[in-house]
Amino acid sequence: MKALLTTVSAALCLTLTVAAVAPTPRHAPARPEEQLDYLYLASDQPVLLRFHLLFGDRPYTALWSDYMDKLFAWFDKNGDGSLDAIEVAALPAPQSLFSQLQGSISAPSSRINFNQLDTDRDGRISPAEFKNYYRANVRPLQFSTDNSPASFADQVNQALYQRLDRNKDGRLSEEELSQLPKLLAMLDENEDELLSTTEISPTQSGASYAESQTPPMLGSTSAPTSSQGLIELPASEAGKRYANTILSHYDRNRDGKLSRKEIGFSAQLFDQLDKNKDEQLDTTELAAWFERQPDLVFRLRVGPLGAVAGVLDRIQLPKKLLSSTSRVELLASSSNPSPLADRVQRIDSENVQFQLGDTRVQLQSIAGQTASTLQRVRDFFQRLYDVLEGEKGYVAKEQEKDSRQQPFLFQIFAQADKNSDGKLTREELTAWLDLLGEGNAAHVRLQVSDLGRGLFAVLDSDASGSLSLRELRSAWARVQPYTKSNQGVAVSDLPRTLKLVAGQGNFLAQQALVRFGAAPPPPVSDRPAPLWFRKMDRNRDNDISPREWLGTEEEFRRLDTDGDGLISLEEARKFDEQQKSVKR
Repeated sequence: MKALLTTVSAALCLTLTVAAVAPTPRHAPARPEEQLDYLYLASDQPVLLRFHLLFGDRPYTALWSDYMDKLFAWFDKNGDGSLDAIEVAALPAPQSLFSQLQGSISAPSSRINFNQLDTDRDGRISPAEFKNYYRANVRPLQFSTDNSPASFADQVNQALYQRLDRNKDGRLSEEELSQLPKLLAMLDENEDELLSTTEISPTQSGASYAESQTPPMLGSTSAPTSSQGLIELPASEAGKRYANTILSHYDRNRDGKLSRKEIGFSAQLFDQLDKNKDEQLDTTELAAWFERQPDLVFRLRVGPLGAVAGVLDRIQLPKKLLSSTSRVELLASSSNPSPLADRVQRIDSENVQFQLGDTRVQLQSIAGQTASTLQRVRDFFQRLYDVLEGEKGYVAKEQEKDSRQQPFLFQIFAQADKNSDGKLTREELTAWLDLLGEGNAAHVRLQVSDLGRGLFAVLDSDASGSLSLRELRSAWARVQPYTKSNQGVAVSDLPRTLKLVAGQGNFLAQQALVRFGAAPPPPVSDRPAPLWFRKMDRNRDNDISPREWLGTEEEFRRLDTDGDGLISLEEARKFDEQQKSVKR
């Protein structure tokens, strides 16, 4: 008797099999559409990261799927719900479409092989076949990787070490770092009592870096690789594929196995994986590591939020007020814990950060870009149309032979000619350009930026993009936890910073980097500063220096209760409270 196989809906992720001889093993549940898994090779051990990436409250793929529906409807000339060979002939090749979406003017499209789309061989292209074809060639999730911020951090490091490292041993001692306040006096060109990266290293500019970068282009599809330490994992058999990656990365003695000393797993986890109890982990045992609960699981929301949250988001209230509508959420509970959940620090509704080995990871989810950035493309094609239209009220396909010097409009002619009558009207061109504009933002992007190992970032505790006198004075206290020698801190001792930003469309990822080389801003204080303090604190470093103080020297000393030569925000608040109690 033959086995009878019945499959219930994919939403239940369950397969039931009835067999006369023996039951068929159950299949593993399918990966949720919004789930993304990554392997991060930290300095001490590998880490499994999982992101549930949503567009609003839907899987991130819904954004691209919605756009594909509109694109299909455009090419379905007769509206019968499928595409025939004539309609397919007008389709742009995937890379040609993406070139247009990212703003390329010269984007000739090669013809598409009908059989590549017609997978069921019924002579018609269904919406599902249409979507599968384009998705197989271009992913709904696009990646951008950027290592250039690390080079800027290196330049600032070099300038600081050249000025402060007196004995040229490649390390900065407590005594050498104590010279930083003097460096402020020497380099403070605008006399704001703050030290910026451009004042430290005039040959580079952190600000100009953000301003000079162009938006990541839609066609950039390369996923993060081991050069960033972040590797995208496939939906299945990740252990078989990447166990050897872990082994080769941490196997210092090259014996083909990992000892407890080589891999930073907890004793409990190591024992669980070490099935043969030989105190070594081989690739088979490491493959089982991928089947465990991820170390960190986040839900990331991009694009517009729900009704109430969306209103709050649009009016740009302080992010501390948006905690109930967080775009970044750590998913952990007593029944489903994340092993590294205690490392995660929330910054605001869009930002969290956590430490993995010697790397500080900054994770941000933003709304992103909902509007088109293709106005330049629109203006270009409309100018060409104005030249070619004449008095006819349309541009005819026959005009192509006389327009070889300006072929660009005819490269999109078949796509824009909605009714395929060989006549392109202004309305058809405008509608096609509008559709391209929607497609320009119809994907989700993950930007991975390596900010390097920056001394400036470690000292800049408030992420303001400049170093205050207090930060300069406390430099040794900030770097000492990272020192690996009593001789001082070397650049290699400093933590690395990796920035991950998720958002809709071609957002300017550089705008998501709060400052060059800096951490996300700290949470907004719940206690406002006294008005007089804010007026005197001209450089906004939350300290009043003698130069900023408008009172007498005696009054300054009275408020400066710790005698450090600065009136802190706390000292100002205490003074204000004392004054109020006296008045009562």
